[in-house]
Amino acid sequence: MILVLGSTRLGARLTKALRAASQEVTLVERSRRYLEQYLPDDYGATVVLGAPSDPEVLSSAGVDRAAVICIVNRDDALNVLLADLLRSRYPSKRILMRLDDPVLTQVYREGGYEVVSPLDLAIKAFTHSIVAVAEQV
Repeated sequence: MILVLGSTRLGARLTKALRAASQEVTLVERSRRYLEQYLPDDYGATVVLGAPSDPEVLSSAGVDRAAVICIVNRDDALNVLLADLLRSRYPSKRILMRLDDPVLTQVYREGGYEVVSPLDLAIKAFTHSIVAVAEQV
């Protein structure tokens, strides 16, 4: 099972993509409004409403069974807090976290965390597209 913390656009699209790939997904979100905004239809994932930092919420979401935990909130500080908390409680779990801040991204990667940076991914995509087109000319 894959545990997704946060139902922002990224969390919603990740959940839908994982479900389309036949993965079992549980999504934890503290805001009913975000759930309604980003995941208004039935998408086949289990949803747990509550704070992702609450041990009881994580337990009811099945954190013990999770093969991977994806932390995808828009707030870098919250994502760092959750990653540190989860790493201390579940040191053998694979944890991926989204970070936008380049300095935090570097620090946490150097600390052994798996970090996905939307900024880095966008830069790579733009660069690849520009260089590929320039090489064809």
